[in-house]
Amino acid sequence: MMIDDVNMPQPEEFEAQPPVELIRQFIGFGEVYDRVSKEPKTVKNIVTVCVASPPTGSRAKLSKRFSKFFQILNIPRSNTETLSKIFNSILGGWIVKTLAAD
Repeated sequence: MMIDDVNMPQPEEFEAQPPVELIRQFIGFGEVYDRVSKEPKTVKNIVTVCVASPPTGSRAKLSKRFSKFFQILNIPRSNTETLSKIFNSILGGWIVKTLAAD
């Protein structure tokens, strides 16, 4: 499961973020509740990846209760030269492969 911009929900009066709390409950307990039967359903073998930007502007800081489930990886912004090399390598390989197929 991939969640982009996980820190976008605005915090409420007591700093809770209900959408993030639902995800935290799912990850922590491994269950969701069926709205019709009101019975818990166990979910297994799910890998969750969350993407967040620094907590500035409209993005809130994530709670420790939520972030404890993840390994935090910080990737600094790349300069133009690095991005150019990455995308030229990808596109160059794709172009060579495409031309070889024709």
